[in-house]
Amino acid sequence: MRRRARRDCDQPHGNVIAGNNHNGINADGVQRSVIRNNLITNNARSGVRVYAIDGAAGPSALRLVSNTIVGNANWAIKLTEDLGGHVVFDNILSSTTGSLCVGATVASDHNVLLGALSRDEEASTLNLAAWRTATGQDAASVSTATSLFVSGTDFHLSASSAARNTGVATFSQVSAPTVDLEGASRPKGTAFDLGAYEYAE
Repeated sequence: MRRRARRDCDQPHGNVIAGNNHNGINADGVQRSVIRNNLITNNARSGVRVYAIDGAAGPSALRLVSNTIVGNANWAIKLTEDLGGHVVFDNILSSTTGSLCVGATVASDHNVLLGALSRDEEASTLNLAAWRTATGQDAASVSTATSLFVSGTDFHLSASSAARNTGVATFSQVSAPTVDLEGASRPKGTAFDLGAYEYAE
């Protein structure tokens, strides 16, 4: 396991989480938390997994912003026993099973969403077009995988990345971070970049 962490109270941010034999972030009963500016990759299950087993209740009011969550063996983000009220924006989400799996209300937009999505805790899956119709979310999100990153192991954005200059500073009354995972200021171009790394213009 490789992990680098910077902590601000109990908010998971500024981490590189890779190569775990479980979920990248594994959270039981976590509510009203911010998960931002993380690179979560190559984990044996989901990138971010929030649920209720020992917790009093399932996830609610999570804010997932400016993360790169790719190459995990299950979902990029999977929320079950879900109470909803989540805000998801400015992320790059792509893993083997799909990008985003929820079970209740979510405000989501300005993401790269590669692979399946689910609004019923994986009972069924949708492509991006069907997700937009069913949920009304992600009108400005894209599903373009070509040349997103410098390489398959370097997750900084390439010069031609579809994630460049397509993010927003604020969405659904939640603000994006003004620095990236490495402390570089955001934005550097005409708009915020998606994912954990801002492109060096």
